[in-house]
Amino acid sequence: MLLKSFQLEGRFPDTLKEVATSVVTHLARQMGVPPDSVLNDGEWSERTQRSQRAQVREHCGFRTFHAADEPAFVHWLSERVTTLNPDAEEFPTTACAHLREHHLEPPGTERLRRLLRLAVAHHEERLVSDTAAQLSSAMCRALDTLVSTEPTELGSDDDQMTLFLVRSDLASVKHDAGAVSVDTVLAEIVKLQRLRALGLPEQLFRGVPTKLVTQYRQRAASEPPRELRRHPPNVRHTLLAALCWQREQEITDNLVEMLMRIAHRVGVRAEEKVEAELLTYAQKVLGKARLLYQLAKAATGQPDGLVRDVIYPDVGEQTLNALIQEVEAAEQHDRHVKLVTRASYSHHYRRIMPALLEVLSFQCNNDRYRPVMNALALLNKYRGRKAPTFPTGETVPLDGVVAKGWQDLVHNDEHGEINRISYEWCVLTTLREKLRCKEVWVKGARRFRNPDEDVPQNFEVRRNEYYAALKHPPNARVFVETVRRRMDQALAELNASLPTNGLVRLESITNPGVTQDEAPRSKLRGITELNSEDFSEGEANPVASYGECQVQRAAPSDRSTLIVNDSRADDAAPPQHRLPRHSPAPNTITI
Repeated sequence: MLLKSFQLEGRFPDTLKEVATSVVTHLARQMGVPPDSVLNDGEWSERTQRSQRAQVREHCGFRTFHAADEPAFVHWLSERVTTLNPDAEEFPTTACAHLREHHLEPPGTERLRRLLRLAVAHHEERLVSDTAAQLSSAMCRALDTLVSTEPTELGSDDDQMTLFLVRSDLASVKHDAGAVSVDTVLAEIVKLQRLRALGLPEQLFRGVPTKLVTQYRQRAASEPPRELRRHPPNVRHTLLAALCWQREQEITDNLVEMLMRIAHRVGVRAEEKVEAELLTYAQKVLGKARLLYQLAKAATGQPDGLVRDVIYPDVGEQTLNALIQEVEAAEQHDRHVKLVTRASYSHHYRRIMPALLEVLSFQCNNDRYRPVMNALALLNKYRGRKAPTFPTGETVPLDGVVAKGWQDLVHNDEHGEINRISYEWCVLTTLREKLRCKEVWVKGARRFRNPDEDVPQNFEVRRNEYYAALKHPPNARVFVETVRRRMDQALAELNASLPTNGLVRLESITNPGVTQDEAPRSKLRGITELNSEDFSEGEANPVASYGECQVQRAAPSDRSTLIVNDSRADDAAPPQHRLPRHSPAPNTITI
């Protein structure tokens, strides 16, 4: 039991309750006894185990963990700390895997927990010292100002001064953004500018796990200013730097998200408004078929009469005008939506665009999307310009920025001038699509960061560790070959079990839905092995000459059906005997 437990987990169980169930079941199956008897039989004394453990270690090529191994082990662990909680499940698992790789028996539970706590403490000390080394004295003073709540002196009389408690700047920085509005966007811009004024290095916590930085940030956010001021300077500055560093990223993400929501909301609301107007016209003119009948009957009854004398008595002038308005509104629906969109954007949200372009730095790693970047640079260049058009002679990128339906609204008149409001909206909608698929990213953001940073920055250094965690081979050819082998095995099992599967039945139904040119020929050879006696008398064998059969995907409502369509039977069947398209295809295998 000790041998199998050690081979499975790389350590010895401290008690019988810690023995894995799979080990007990395996031993019971080998001995032919119930699993309970395996645990009840045998001696579990410390003296006996000491001798047996030595034999197991010698057999497996392991040795005990000595005090001389602790410094190197703690140093290795401290470099891989991802959380301040030493009891986190992944932490001891990583430690035991490292010891097993070096053929070392893990220390006892309490000793291992002590070493894990020591590794976390060493990592925290190194992180605090490294962070403090990157912060200048000006940055430290600015961070201390965030938690300052010194009273403000009001009045000129020294004998009578009113003291008020001042709310710290950190409190406003910690508040999340509200609903999307112009005021919310402006407030978030102010917070972002305040955080950027601290001058924190962009690479301050780049090599630190995000979960660890988040724990420091949560600790700083939960403590009141007076508690933060009591910490040693290096610890206080590290906590505040973690909070401000992550909040700067989050506020940048919030501004980008608000920009995308504005681009979506304005267009949706404009379409809803136009459709509501169109619906109003449609409700006024009801029964158009009846009106057309009355109009045709009156016109054919008196073809030489006047419209006012012949048509208006049956179909009034007001009804005809309403009908004209409805048809014209429907024909100009798309253009009306664009005009309402442009008006809504120009009257409300356009005033925040210069501020957003000033604080958000959009980047791109592919020259294919350079027109969008050039358009943003153009808007940023003329963000203070009051004129409704760009200067004559200015190169305005249109391809890849302005959609085809907006071309007539972007080109202001016959002189070829570009309407700035229409162009800004086109840039905004195009930017939204590029941000959603990460073709364009934002500097200083977290969710909208450079996609190259999604891969761990130390991937090349710890390549084997990451592949081991993913349980994939480092060699790409080996990985592809493994996947291909598993797929071939699964298809072979399906092919072999399909003819004798009791959950499969064959049906012969006619369906002209798929022709021989539209569907590929099936290669399921196992179906051809079915015998003719499997079908009732007079019923054609649906799998005879299976080389001419075709496979068609089942409808969503009947997703348990694998349809095999015989094109010969379909061609031979008279059209009047064919079933509708939604019926199951002939020779249907229903699973």
